[in-house]
Amino acid sequence: MSTIFSPEHVHHEIESKKDVLAPEMPSHIERWGTIGSMEEWDEHIDVLRDFAADRSRHMQSHLMRQFELDGYGKVSISSMTTDEFSINNTTADDLIDQWTGRYNLGQTIQIDFTNPSITASSSNSSVASVDDALNITLSGPGHTEIVFSDDADHQPKLVLDIEVLEVSLEKLSVEALEQQISLQPVSEGATWTSNNTDSIEIIDNEKMMIHEAGMSTITAFNEEDIEAIYYVDAYEIADVGDQLDGQSGAIELHGTNWYEMASDNQVIYNEHPDDSLTFTFRGESFSWYGYSERIGGKADIYINGDFVDTIDTYNSTDQHTQLLFESGDLTGDEHHVEIFVRNSNERSAGNRIVVESIEIH
Repeated sequence: MSTIFSPEHVHHEIESKKDVLAPEMPSHIERWGTIGSMEEWDEHIDVLRDFAADRSRHMQSHLMRQFELDGYGKVSISSMTTDEFSINNTTADDLIDQWTGRYNLGQTIQIDFTNPSITASSSNSSVASVDDALNITLSGPGHTEIVFSDDADHQPKLVLDIEVLEVSLEKLSVEALEQQISLQPVSEGATWTSNNTDSIEIIDNEKMMIHEAGMSTITAFNEEDIEAIYYVDAYEIADVGDQLDGQSGAIELHGTNWYEMASDNQVIYNEHPDDSLTFTFRGESFSWYGYSERIGGKADIYINGDFVDTIDTYNSTDQHTQLLFESGDLTGDEHHVEIFVRNSNERSAGNRIVVESIEIH
């Protein structure tokens, strides 16, 4: 994000490709008619420009959410009298003018010089420290300068300006009702954005409106900086009489290996151990129907956080719509269920777990 995917670099690539294609576009438009005019073509280019401008900060937000990072640093070149160095293997020649890189708290930034007599010092090591191997580690909020000098003449060869910012990261798990939740105050000029407006809409930059089930990242951007992030899991609660399937909003799939059956997209399956599905329901019990088959795997079932049973879905003959598990009566009104894919037994040719339906009683 600090080099190849930086907005400046991507904009440069877009414009260079546009310059190559522009002379051919009038003939293309005349022959094929898929674009009405050069003005319309340029509008499509504007979409690319806008995407490139926003990509970096949104990717930073996603990384911070995924790895639960509570801050990041902006590293800029304040001055340089040599180009014989690299930052994380990117040479000085490849760093654009007024370059600024973004790095996460705790991340090591490797600085290499061709001159072996370079040493470095930080004006505030509580913000960022530098070791004898010229590796920089971002530690905490604040500002510092790191000066790289030649031991031979004690003259600065490179000065990096580093600002480390704290970011508030909060996880929310809320029922997907038409409800509003207040957002924390942010600085003047900061704007809250949702990456999933079908699920969560921002109201007057002060509240989030929960519309439907889904995972959303809500980020407060102040120009290029990130001030705060909410990671919101909006879930539906199933009720007595509901029959859940792979398209139900009440079922949440965890892991990237869930697939729909080609013959019926309401039937879902997974063969990857440790992937899971979860759902919450109000009622006394539930039943899980699925395949019992030659490639059937095992599944661990947890109810309200407690391990309940391991289900083996292997069968020497393939059977559909089989009752794989029935919970029995549960105490309490609301229950959270987790089904984890596990490895198969020795007889099975696979690990597949199939969910045809889950019935709430």
